[in-house]
Amino acid sequence: MPKEADLDDVIRHALEHGKSVYVPVCTDKTTMIAVRLKSLESITRVPGAGFDRQGGRMGMGNGYYDRFLKELSPSTFMGVCWAVQLWDTLIPMDELDQRMIVIAVIIGTFAYCIQPLAGSLKQGLDLQGGTHIVLEAEDSATGTADNDAVERAKQILERRINEMGLSEPLVQREGARRIIIELPGVKDPDEAIKRIGKTAVLEFKNDQGQTVMTGDDLKDAKEELGQNKQPLVAIELSDEGAKKFADLTSKNIGRRIAITLDGKELTNPVVQQAITGGKATISGSQSLEEAKDLAILLRSGALPVKINVLEVRTVGPSLGQDSKDKSVVAFSAGIAMIMIFLVILYRFSGIVANIALLVYVMLLLLVLGKGFNATMTLPGIAGIILSMGVAVDANILIFERFKEEVFSTLR
Repeated sequence: MPKEADLDDVIRHALEHGKSVYVPVCTDKTTMIAVRLKSLESITRVPGAGFDRQGGRMGMGNGYYDRFLKELSPSTFMGVCWAVQLWDTLIPMDELDQRMIVIAVIIGTFAYCIQPLAGSLKQGLDLQGGTHIVLEAEDSATGTADNDAVERAKQILERRINEMGLSEPLVQREGARRIIIELPGVKDPDEAIKRIGKTAVLEFKNDQGQTVMTGDDLKDAKEELGQNKQPLVAIELSDEGAKKFADLTSKNIGRRIAITLDGKELTNPVVQQAITGGKATISGSQSLEEAKDLAILLRSGALPVKINVLEVRTVGPSLGQDSKDKSVVAFSAGIAMIMIFLVILYRFSGIVANIALLVYVMLLLLVLGKGFNATMTLPGIAGIILSMGVAVDANILIFERFKEEVFSTLR
């Protein structure tokens, strides 16, 4: 043990020069923590301190602390006291200031890491605006708008919209014949109707104008570029359709076969030879994007009934943007308050909890955005905030239980 006078001089000198002094406190036979001294006199109030300034025996651990400290040299003893806090040795500052720096670093890291992950999530109609469309089915020569026909029309519209790659589109029925469609991020309603609202009845007609094949025999359709960089739609027919098409082309060599969509002629080529492979191409598209839209219509199939547009409304992003901004402010303020609370109350354990919370949110956004390709909505933001609250609550319960166990061993 170092002499008491020598130790007093060292501690007094350190405190007068703005240094922090820590005395070792053993919590068990394998663990030693450090307690910071506010003044030289406060050392007598440190329970279980690593040395006995009153000249008596330690009252805890059956004298284990005395035996432990007898083996320490004076240099090792002061190394234990001072090396615990290297930051104060370099830049003297109050402990609360250090915690604030730690909080600022964690929050900065959080914002830097979270922003690209959150930005990768697609946004719903309530956050970015979009287009609201009301369609109504009506009876026509192609079919009656009964319940089954309207349901099939809804499913076909869903397939068309999903192939467009829109984020969280809504397609639902309203009443017996109406279909409601919400398209987040779509600012041009006319273009949206053009892409999804066509009946898309594909027909193959001979030079007499008679329909000899329909799109029911179609198996697949994909856009591609031809040899001259001309946009085309490559179609693949079913086995039955391939037989029909082979028979059709073999009987019409040297004649024209018109391919029409909703009565509008797409192409009218001259048959050079019989086509037996069940594959063909449709030209007439002005761009690759137009060919892609046509391929989507053909793949999704023809609508069983005629669809009329009753209402088209553009939902502005003002309400969505306002809600998004407020959510970001609330989210940031909540995170900052939680981190400050944890670090001030639980110190190092609070820092660990904040890092764990940061990792949790990063993994959550990564899984939602990259794994499930989820779309962020206002209810989704509320769910993330709620899950973070549950995670913080679990940390607090663990820390409080840990404190109870530590104090019970020191009694």
